[in-house]
This record gives sequence, C-alpha cells and structure tokens, in this order.
Amino acid sequence: MEERLDTAAAARRKHRGHGWWCATATGVSLTALGLTLLSRVIVPPSATLVVAGAVFAAVAALVAFLGRSLHVARRRAEAEAREAAILARRLEWQAREACALADELAAQRRFLRQVIDTIPSFVFAKDRGGRYTLVNRALADAYGTTPEAMVGRSDADFNANAEEVAAFRRDDLAVIESGRALHVAEEPITDAAGAVRLLQTVKLPLRAAVAEEGPADQVLGVATDVTERRRLEAQLRHAQRMEAVGQLAGGVAHDFNNLLTVIKSFGELLLQDLPADSAQHADVREITTAADRAAALTRQLLAFSRKQVLRPEVLNINGVVSGVTAMLARLIGPGIRCDAVLDPALATVRADPGQVEQVILNLAVNARDAMPDGGCLTIETRNVTLDAEDAARHAAPEPVLPGPYVLLSVRDDGVGMDAATLARVFEPFFTTKPAGQGTGLGLATVYGIVRQSGGHVTIESARGVGTTVCVYLPQHAEAERPAGAAARPARAARPGGRARAPA
Repeated sequence: MEERLDTAAAARRKHRGHGWWCATATGVSLTALGLTLLSRVIVPPSATLVVAGAVFAAVAALVAFLGRSLHVARRRAEAEAREAAILARRLEWQAREACALADELAAQRRFLRQVIDTIPSFVFAKDRGGRYTLVNRALADAYGTTPEAMVGRSDADFNANAEEVAAFRRDDLAVIESGRALHVAEEPITDAAGAVRLLQTVKLPLRAAVAEEGPADQVLGVATDVTERRRLEAQLRHAQRMEAVGQLAGGVAHDFNNLLTVIKSFGELLLQDLPADSAQHADVREITTAADRAAALTRQLLAFSRKQVLRPEVLNINGVVSGVTAMLARLIGPGIRCDAVLDPALATVRADPGQVEQVILNLAVNARDAMPDGGCLTIETRNVTLDAEDAARHAAPEPVLPGPYVLLSVRDDGVGMDAATLARVFEPFFTTKPAGQGTGLGLATVYGIVRQSGGHVTIESARGVGTTVCVYLPQHAEAERPAGAAARPARAARPGGRARAPA
C-alpha cells in the first residue's frame, strides 16, 4: 500500500493538475490519495483536517467527472466536426457536379436553339389555345419579329389575313384532337411585308412525356417555303409551252412558205401573160400581194421559232439605233417624243443588224400603240453584268446565264399591262388590240430573234405606269472587236425628224 501511495504521489508531482489521470494510473482512489497526502504533510491528522481531506476528495472527484465529461464531449465534437467536414466536401462536390450539369444543359439548349434557328424552313409548336410555344428564326423573320416575341402569342397577332389564320387554327386543332399527322401540299401565308408566300407544311401531334396515346397537348409544324420553286416550275412550263408552239409554228411556217412560193411564182407567170389593163391582171396582182404579206408572216413565225437564217456580225447597237431614228420619227407620229440615252462606251455584240433593227421597230410600234394620247418613248443602251442572283430573277421564260451583256431597253409611259396579259405577251398571235389591228407576232418575233442571237428579253409593266422591255445581248469578246468599232456619239430622233443629243 505504501509503495502504491508513493507511486501515486510521484505521479501527482509529475503531472500536477491531472489528479484523475494519476489516480487512474495507480489504481488508488482520489479520496485515499488525498488523505494519504494530508497525513504525509500534517501528522497526526486532526478532525478538521480529515474533513478538509474529504472535501478535497469530493472536489477532486467532481473535477475528475467534469474532465471525463469534457473529454467525451470533445471526442464527440471532434467526430461531429469530421462528419461535418465530410458532409461539406460531399455537398461541395455535389454543387460542382450540379453546376457542371447546368452548364452542359445550357450548352445543349444553346446548340438545339442554334440548330432550330439554322433550319431554313419554318419550325413552330403551338398549344391548344393556338399560342406559340416554340418558334425558330425563319418564321420570326417572315413575320418581322423575334422568336421570343412570338412565344405566348397567336397567328392573329402577326398575320392580318383572317382566312389564313382561320385555316391554320382549323388544321392545328384537327391534328391535336385526332393525334394524327397532317400534310398540307400548299397553303398561303402573308408575311410582314404583305407578300404572299406558298408553304408546304407537315403538322405532327405532341403529347406529354407520360402520355403515349390519346389527344395531344400541342402541335409541331415544319413548313417549307415553296414560292420560288413554284415560280421556277411555272417558268419551266411556260418555256416548254413556248418551245412547243415554236416548233409547231416553225414547221407550219416552213411548209406554208413553200406553198406561198408556188402561189407567188404562178401568179407572176399569169401576170406576164395577162394584159396590164385587164380585170384578171388586177385580180392576180392582189393574189401576189397577199402572198407577199403571208410570206412576211411566215418570216415572223420562223423568227419566233428560231429557224430564220441569220447573218450575224460584230456591231455596235448604238449605230443601229442611230440608223433607225429617222424611220422611228415617221413611224410613231408627232404626238410622241422619242428620247435616246446611249452609252458612248458601249461594248459590241455579235448579231444580225437587220434583225436588231426589226427588234427596235417592233418594240417602238408596240410602245406607240400603248400611248394613244401621246407620251414619251425612251431608248437606252448600256453595259450590264448579271450575277447569279440577277440571272435567276431574269430567268423568264427561259434560263439566263450570268455574265456581261449589252442592254437595249425601250420604255414608254403608256397604259401598261396587268399580270395576266404580261404572262402571255410572247405567245404568237396573242394580242390585246382590236381585230384587224395586229397579228400578235410583234413581241413573239422579238423573242425569237433575241433568243436565236444568244440573248434574252424581259418585260416589266403595270396598269397606268407604262412598260419597259429590256433586251440583253451577250457582249462580244474585246479581242474580236473590229477596228473602229468604238461607239460614235449617238443622236436620237424627235417627231418631225429633228435629232437630239443623248442625255
């Protein structure tokens, strides 16, 4: 016992302030340790000292209990701190993962938005109320707004054509209620500029993710603008019709011209055998005159069908225009002023001079007839270059190749033509003039001559505005121009034979 107390006392001195640990290490209670220490210090012990030792032992026991409690609490706090740190790291990792997923989702949304906006067709989705829930850039541009501005609004907010809006609404509801796709071969839509476009549309039902059958919640539409395709198809059909008419007219004109040659030849033989003062002589003369007029018509038909024999040469159209000005002054009459705007640096073309004169005269006659109350006839020449877009716009009724051209335009401020008339002006024997005042071969002849010369012709006209006919002839290579082919200053005729310097 003494040895254990000594060991405890030594531990107490070595670890001052750690009474509970010393007692535990030596296996001696704190009370016994306290009494032993008091007995070593004060001998013999008194009752007061015993009481004091007991109090000290109680205090020491309390301190030991509090130490144990604090130790347990500290260990628990450390464990909770470790768990909190682990949870914090886990939450931080989950937050980083959530941010990465959000960024990936945003990138996917931007990519899908870019894909939808890049599609040239109209892509849209509408709910049961007819309100847009998805719109791509192409449709928004057609309506002159943005995709964001269209979401939540209906067609009636952007389209002033009530019939079109009603048709859209009817088809949308049919798709939503039936749950079946709808193919619309062609439907009109009026854009923000008031132009009518033709659409080829497919509408599909959209259901909620949990619903695989039954009525749809929305309708998805993909509409392709086929306006340009329809225009090109109409041009192709017109070109095919013109080609067929040209082949027919050429064949008939060729055979009829042979018959006219026989009629005229035998008529001239009869004229040689008949006295000049006889009634039969006059009758046969009328036969030969009619044959000559018929032969002129056949030549026009041959020109339209491009079967006329041409004698092309390198020439400057300014010289041709200057050469026919005096004839134009007598042809158009005194009530019409004739102006010429001729480019002095005009390029040369390879064409038949006589046929070019025929083109100018035919166009001048048509312009004169369109101005019964007088007006102004303007002939203009200049160099132009058609790019691919211009060539596509001018491709009526046949395709046009891009490149450099010489433009010969004849413009009047007459009564003009409507769209229906304008679509048929090149057809042979089509005329708006009263019976007996025109054959309907003037513009057909112009068309045939220009096309046979490698060029093309376009017409722009409107009621009350006038008409402009543009003839495009391919420019001749500069190296092949003849000497002295530079354009000379051109002068234009006025009524009465007076000439005017070009503007």
